Amino acid sequence: MNKLVIIGSTSSICRNKVFHNLNTINVFEKIYCYGWEDWTTIDFIYYLCNKVQGQVSNLIDKIEFIHGNYNDYDTTLLNIIDEGTVIYVSTPPCCYYEVLKFNKNNPNKTETAKFVFEKPFANSFAEYKILKPMIQDNVYIVDHFLYKTDVLDVIEEYKNIDLEYFKISFLYSEDVEHRLGYFNKTGLFKDMFQSHFLAVLYGIIGNKVEELLDANIVYNIRKQYSQYGGDSDVDTYFNVELHTENCKYVFESGKYLPDKRYMKVNNNEYVINSYENEYSLFFKSLIANKHKNLIQRQDKFWKIHDCLQKKIKTTQTFDKY
Repeated sequence: MNKLVIIGSTSSICRNKVFHNLNTINVFEKIYCYGWEDWTTIDFIYYLCNKVQGQVSNLIDKIEFIHGNYNDYDTTLLNIIDEGTVIYVSTPPCCYYEVLKFNKNNPNKTETAKFVFEKPFANSFAEYKILKPMIQDNVYIVDHFLYKTDVLDVIEEYKNIDLEYFKISFLYSEDVEHRLGYFNKTGLFKDMFQSHFLAVLYGIIGNKVEELLDANIVYNIRKQYSQYGGDSDVDTYFNVELHTENCKYVFESGKYLPDKRYMKVNNNEYVINSYENEYSLFFKSLIANKHKNLIQRQDKFWKIHDCLQKKIKTTQTFDKY
């Protein structure tokens, strides 16, 4: 059995998905929950039982809370890491450098552990270039989109097949008012396109994804719903259409719109359902050494992202809807 360390254990993704998923699998014998809160383990278990979505009863006896800061891992974590330990980092990207430095500076202790970072891995291409030299062989990125069952099926069906048309559209009815701190720093395009959508496309066409850098831009727009409570230049919707010599690519996502999530490849359309087992599949794949790590592909994804961000076809202030 293995240990799991969760840095940023009170993040929204942990609260809404990760703990519920961990409750359904039995691959970790101990789960250390690391946070900045001045809590005891009893305090954290109370939080877990009262604030986290879904069942967590199978986790209670495995949990231990560790109080620490973003840069004191040598004193708080080093002694509990051994072979088979997974360190899952669910913090904002501004905290990633210190975790990567901790890993790089302690090779004799951490080299057999696995460090897993949530996307986006950095807030910009420039920031990614600072993090890139710190990436070791035991560093991974998690993209739960690649563990959506319906997405996996589409990737498997079309992998290495020539495409004439590709569209991925994820529209969500909920707003992001409870996540304004995060959204004001990222926006939906950065949150969805450069990690999720390009990762899915890469799963199908591999390195051909670089063709998007020279594609003809047909649409490249950003919008924001009118009730958004954050900054006026933050996008909550985007629509990008790119044409290469052989294929048309469409990427669309939005918040506060009627729910509809689907992919269309060539002439076939596929509904993408919301299953609750994405992180269960991810952690089982990681422990079994079957996880396909895309962290070294972030160069390509950021280049495409930045190219399109510089060529947005909207006014200075984003359109409202």
